[in-house]
Amino acid sequence: MLLPQKLHFLFSCARSFAMGIKAVTTSLPDQLDAIFGPCLPAGQPVKPQEFQLRPASVQKLEHDTAPVLKQYLDTATTGLLLSGAVHRVHPILWLVDHAGDVWFAVEEVVSEETGELLYTMARGSHIPSGHVKLGHPSLLISTTNKSARIGGEIKYFPATQTWKISNRSGRYGTRPHQTEAHLQAVAERFSEFGIELTPNFWTP
Repeated sequence: MLLPQKLHFLFSCARSFAMGIKAVTTSLPDQLDAIFGPCLPAGQPVKPQEFQLRPASVQKLEHDTAPVLKQYLDTATTGLLLSGAVHRVHPILWLVDHAGDVWFAVEEVVSEETGELLYTMARGSHIPSGHVKLGHPSLLISTTNKSARIGGEIKYFPATQTWKISNRSGRYGTRPHQTEAHLQAVAERFSEFGIELTPNFWTP
């Protein structure tokens, strides 16, 4: 039989543990705000198609996708010359959502009428009438809330044979509150999966 003092001790421990869990849970959004910046609406208008559609290539950075993404990036220097040429002109979009998850995709262009994927967007391409580019907002799962913490691009620079990650996004990367530390935190998230990217911060 447990003594009253022991029962009181065990009860106190259980209560402290429960309060600790609650504290961690309630402080998580604040932690993410400090790491990646607050989750706020897009700094510029979101197109209707970016509410309705998501890129065919969009995926979340996690243990299953990260190794394959790394292999894809490595083909810039170790694959066919064909791969290197494609990487030079096709940036990768990335974005951090409310939960702190990182999403990535190539920039895709769809039919304004049908939403069908037409082609991937190369750097500096002209978009004809009737074609719509799916930008950063389309990476988010929600079809109503297009708030995000930070977003930008991943580009290959052949002169240095490096991949650089930037906050180059008018809607999620260069809002007034965003800092170089937020971008650095995203680069570190990729680094956790063995993907090394050089931060290239664009001042808001």
